[in-house]
Amino acid sequence: LLVEDDATSCMEINDYINQLDDVTLVASTNNASTAIEYMEKFLPDAVILDLELHQGGGDGLFFLAQLQQLELSKHPYILVTTNNSSNITYESARQLGADFILAKYQENYSAQYVVEFLRIMKKVIFSEKQIPAAQPSESKDKRLIQKIQHELNLIGISPKVIGYRYLTDAILATINEPKTRIFKVLGEKYKKTDASIERAMQN
Repeated sequence: LLVEDDATSCMEINDYINQLDDVTLVASTNNASTAIEYMEKFLPDAVILDLELHQGGGDGLFFLAQLQQLELSKHPYILVTTNNSSNITYESARQLGADFILAKYQENYSAQYVVEFLRIMKKVIFSEKQIPAAQPSESKDKRLIQKIQHELNLIGISPKVIGYRYLTDAILATINEPKTRIFKVLGEKYKKTDASIERAMQN
């Protein structure tokens, strides 16, 4: 997720990410409140967060404070970008959950540098951050699950409902090996009755 109010920076980051196979930009916004909505909708693994959103709404510290109030199934890696040089502001961002801060005024700062920093950190991000229980360890399945959940989010199915996990598992299982008794398969996995699995998915 990209939270940035500078149109040129947004375009440069988006263009660079589009050249890569292992990074996807799920959304971008210049508004802190909208960014919180995107957090719940897309559950991104990482956030590129500009502290100053003068052309948008709110600011990065507001976003971090609101993010702490969400009960997300996984916490994203927060990469802060800023023109601010205040140590007090930096410390506030860290206390609110920022993982790393990149100063935009440093000599080697660029859209490519920001994205490549996250790529370098990717193994740490996936090992340190809590991954939802529905996701298996296989990298192929992880990518499939991300795509499945992205589509579920787009049609308005909340990640907070238990049927969301069952639907994700059911779609993944069907992709890997079509099953006719999916409710029974999921019931055995989650120690639930077939009927309760079906009811949760329908809800």
